[in-house]
Amino acid sequence: MNNPFAGKSLNCFEPAVDGTLLVGTNDGLSIYRFDSELETYIHTGDLPDLEYLVVQKIVQTAVEDELWAGTEDEGLFRIRGTGYDPGQYEVEKIGVGEGLDYARISSIVFNGPRRVWITDDGVGIYRFELDENGKLGNSVLFNVENGIPNEYINDVFIDEEGNQWFSSQGNGIAVLRDQAFTFFDLWGDDQAKEVSAIYSSGDDHWFGGSSRIAHYSGEAPEKIE
Repeated sequence: MNNPFAGKSLNCFEPAVDGTLLVGTNDGLSIYRFDSELETYIHTGDLPDLEYLVVQKIVQTAVEDELWAGTEDEGLFRIRGTGYDPGQYEVEKIGVGEGLDYARISSIVFNGPRRVWITDDGVGIYRFELDENGKLGNSVLFNVENGIPNEYINDVFIDEEGNQWFSSQGNGIAVLRDQAFTFFDLWGDDQAKEVSAIYSSGDDHWFGGSSRIAHYSGEAPEKIE
């Protein structure tokens, strides 16, 4: 009867620097604090906006005091706040219109401050680019048509070399290696940077843009790091 976690299905944990413990359960997201005298955790409340939702994953973002929570069938939520009081937190559903409206999310993995991988059980894996405010931007969906073993991905892991590993239900593990892009500054100015036409033959490279053409022979344009 004194067990603070009794009767709960515990899916994920996220400890905070202030000693708060956030726990994703089959009935939402619970907040706990550790009592040093009692040597146990004390349940201080649940976030009302996530009540009765199955919270399967909680992760800290690059933004201070911000968490993302993935649910079983209600998509993705942004949580802002600190402390033991549920009233100190703001909850916002995100990813609506981006394919995550009712996603079944079991894994959220940030790859640096501007990229995130999100699984959607039965659909595949989304890779999102984030803008300077940490909001979801351009995305790519990886599914069976472009290489993953099946659409039921349990978890994503990124190793120290930047390879992405995907664990699946019934089809083992898939790995995405050496995926990288190199960007070039074709025009060397701040005008419109779009490229609408490309022609390449041997060492000659032609690029067409809005009212202009760039030609490079042998040497590539300047790389953008």
